[in-house]
Amino acid sequence: TVTFSITCVDYDPPANGYTHWDIINIPANYTELPEGIPSVKNWKDGILQKTPWIGPYPPNGVHSYHFEILAKDANGKTLAKAKLTGRSD
Repeated sequence: TVTFSITCVDYDPPANGYTHWDIINIPANYTELPEGIPSVKNWKDGILQKTPWIGPYPPNGVHSYHFEILAKDANGKTLAKAKLTGRSD
């Protein structure tokens, strides 16, 4: 593993696939991200937020937020992935 990427997507209506976060090029030696995620697109160490973090804000009812983290090799090939779903109760 050389880098990680993380996405967070809300598939519930009316969001229907709204991306709350898409961050790539997280170096494999990172063990955490900073609290209070900065809204800038380009971070140090080549990290790129394609979609800066936009926290959950369901317009109605309960929504599920689907997080996925990918481990990638030097060619960008996915080596492993993990998923977590959180709810806005």
